[in-house]
Order: sequence, then C-alpha cells, then structure tokens
Amino acid sequence: MIPEHILSKIRYQSFEELGKKGSSNSTGKFKHLKALLENRTGKVLDVGCNHGYFCFNLHKINPKLICHGIDVGKENIMIAEMLNREIFKQQVTTFEHINFFNLSSSSQYDHIICLSAFHYFRENQQQFLNTCFNMLPSNGTLTLELPLSHSNIPDHVEKFSRKVDSSPCHFPSQHTI
Repeated sequence: MIPEHILSKIRYQSFEELGKKGSSNSTGKFKHLKALLENRTGKVLDVGCNHGYFCFNLHKINPKLICHGIDVGKENIMIAEMLNREIFKQQVTTFEHINFFNLSSSSQYDHIICLSAFHYFRENQQQFLNTCFNMLPSNGTLTLELPLSHSNIPDHVEKFSRKVDSSPCHFPSQHTI
C-alpha cells in the first residue's frame, strides 16, 4: 500500500487507479500516444517521466512495449518505482534517476517520448534532438510536446495555455479549447 504522504505528492499526472487528478492533461496526451503506439513493438524511452503515467499506460494498452522512464527528479523516480511495485506490477517497465545527457551513448530505443519536458533543455535543445535521432532506428519515432504561440495555430493543433507569471521553465498543459 502506498502511504498517504506519498500519494499527496502526486499532483501533476493523473492516476485514475488512485483517484488522483493531476494538473496535467495526462489522459488527453495519452490518447495521442495510444493512437501512435498501440500497435507497435519495441523499447520506449520516456524522457521526464515524472511518476510514470505514460510508461504504465503504454504497457497496459500494449504489453509488447518495454518502457524505460527517466527523470532528473529523484523523488519522482522513487514514487514511480513505488507505484510499479505496489499498483502496476509491470516487470518490463523500469525507471531511472538520470539526466538524459548522461544516458549511455549506445542506448537504443524504438520510440522516444518527451512530454512537458523539452523546454527544460533550453540551450541544449538541438543537442537533445541530435542525441534522440542517434538513439532511434530509421523507422523510430520521437514524440515531443512543444509550447506553441497562440497566433496562427491551425485548428487541428491542440492549444495549451501558459501562465504569464510563471517561471521560464513552467509549462502547464491546461487545455484551452
């Protein structure tokens, strides 16, 4: 069982199994990942995995996917590992407390997802993209969530708001449509 003081720390991602509704539109983002990956196989890297929502749910819809979540937040990884041990019990889903740029240069994945995290790379965004492309096979996929300007956005693109008074690295994904 997960202690209440740990459950109270789950605020960003939504975990229906725990009755936790986070501030992120996790379920909305997941429907896009599901459409992309539900019939695929291979290894998935979730960069900035937080508490593991996407890893857990990808494996639930497709047990052929092997997901590895990484995050620089040590507490995030501790919670993800506890959720896996106590709730999800997915043997092929793993988590690691590591900076993306410290991953082994020989790491290979079939799919890389980076949701609500790309903006943290700031001046290293090009290096992040280059590293991702080196980790992917020619038919691999990279899925990024990027902040967009609200001007001239096509109707088919989901629009997300950003709080004006937030720090440069805060990117809440509150749906505005």
